[in-house]
Amino acid sequence: PTPLPQPGSDVADPGHFEFLVPLTLSYQVLREVIQPAASQAFNTNVKDVDVYQSNGKLVIGLQFDTPPAGADATSNGWIYLTAELKRDAAGNALTLDGAQGASGVPSTLDISKVLDAARQKVLSDYKPQFEAVLQQADAKLTRDLGNGFRSQGKFTSAGVDKVLLLEDSIEIVVRAAGTLRVVYTP
Repeated sequence: PTPLPQPGSDVADPGHFEFLVPLTLSYQVLREVIQPAASQAFNTNVKDVDVYQSNGKLVIGLQFDTPPAGADATSNGWIYLTAELKRDAAGNALTLDGAQGASGVPSTLDISKVLDAARQKVLSDYKPQFEAVLQQADAKLTRDLGNGFRSQGKFTSAGVDKVLLLEDSIEIVVRAAGTLRVVYTP
C-alpha cells in the first residue's frame, strides 16, 4: 500500500481568489473609429481602413481616394502604420507604443491624430468600467445563502493582465482578484 501524504494546506491564502476574464475587441471596432479620425486628421477622404496583426504588431492600413501630399501610397491608394499594442503600467488601459509609418508614410505626415482617436475611443482608461463591474459583482458576493450561512465577498482589483493580437480580433485578458468568506451564524 502507498502511504498517505502528510496533512497540509493546499490553499496558501485562504479566502483570496483570482480569475482571468478574456474580453474580445474586434478589429472592425477599430476600423470604425479610425476611418473618420483619419479623414479629419489628413483632411481628405479615407475610403477604407484595414486593421490586422503582423509579427506581434498592430497594422493599420488607410486607403485614400487622393493620398495626402507627400504620401507614397500603393497604386490603389494604401498607406500603412504599425504600432505595438501593450497594457499601461497600471493595467488600466491599452497603449500604442512605437507607432510609425510602415509603408508610404513620410516622416512629415502627422499620424498622431489617428492613433490618438484609437486611444481615446477604444483603448482608453478602463478603470471606471472595471470599478462599476466590480461594484455590481460585490453585491452578488455578499448575500444570504440560507440556513444560517452567509457569504461575504469583495473584489479588490481588476486590470488588464495581457493583450493578445489574434487573426481577427484583440483579446484583452483581465485579471480580477478578491476575497470571499462563508460565515455561519446560528
